[in-house]
Amino acid sequence: MRLTTQFRTAEELAAATTAHLPSRAGRTWRQSPGSPLDGQAAAGLTDGARTLLLTTSPCGRIRMAAWPAGHAPLQAATVPGRRVHPRHLAAAAARHHLPAADRAALANDSDIDGFARRQELRYELCSSPLAPESRTVTDSESGGFKVTWSLDGSRITAAPSGDRAVVVRAEGLRLPYAERLLRLALEARSADDPAAGVCGAAARRLAAAWPLLPTSTQATGTTRLTSRTGLPHAPHAEITLAPGLGGGDCARVDLRLRSGTDLALLTLAALR
Repeated sequence: MRLTTQFRTAEELAAATTAHLPSRAGRTWRQSPGSPLDGQAAAGLTDGARTLLLTTSPCGRIRMAAWPAGHAPLQAATVPGRRVHPRHLAAAAARHHLPAADRAALANDSDIDGFARRQELRYELCSSPLAPESRTVTDSESGGFKVTWSLDGSRITAAPSGDRAVVVRAEGLRLPYAERLLRLALEARSADDPAAGVCGAAARRLAAAWPLLPTSTQATGTTRLTSRTGLPHAPHAEITLAPGLGGGDCARVDLRLRSGTDLALLTLAALR
């Protein structure tokens, strides 16, 4: 991802990115003193619990790293893509860097049990300004829960999965909204990684743009595409398409996205 003349320095880019990062448990992002990252001066952001650093190089390359408060910095990585916008950087942070910081905090904080983490997630899903307002919450006997929204004829649910992951399901989602969520959650497919063996206009359209491969075709003709990123902790998407589904805006699909809490909140915001 390359820096444009709109943001001349890493500090300007970091300041603009704060407005697009999801607030967690009422903690807002703000600029903080930067520290060197890979030997380069970096711009810093923090929400009090996590720190995010950005660096820019003379050729316009952007690198990013995040870590939980009180811990050592995690490995930095180059932000992929060609366009630079604070919204894209926030999505990149929510896909990879902030979940890595959460996992590092979890590994070093064994005193917090699973029930406390689920209660924290419940609070965030129900109180975040990014999530739709009208909702219902269903509790299970095992201590889990599910939050449900109805939006534009679609049924959206969010529920905890494991220690830090969230599963967002969208049933009967309009195709443009599904594409918006895939753009948020997945990196674009590379030019040398063509989609193959995909039938149907809508399925071909999705598989041509993102790393989605057909995993099953049922007897009814329903096609299921699943993301294949090759990264163990990357967001995982699964999309189900009805037989013969065209690529029009009125076409509807079912989508399942497993990710960290930050990306889940950005996903719900994209559906509002």
